[in-house]
Amino acid sequence: MSLIEKALYRLDRAVGSLEGSMGALETSMKGKQRDMFAQADAPKNLGRVQSQVIARRLDKAIERVEQLLGEAA
Repeated sequence: MSLIEKALYRLDRAVGSLEGSMGALETSMKGKQRDMFAQADAPKNLGRVQSQVIARRLDKAIERVEQLLGEAA
């Protein structure tokens, strides 16, 4: 297995873990009234700026994976 394949496998597992965490959060919030303008309950150290940095990193990673997969096809 190449380094790229290993990285994609680990990324897939990480995304699966993230999806599972989000599902658990959604389940825990069922039946609760939600404020449409409030942020989801997040760890106190995960501020808006850090969230934006993480989002940018994920966007870049997705872009790079798409490029690599496009080149391989």
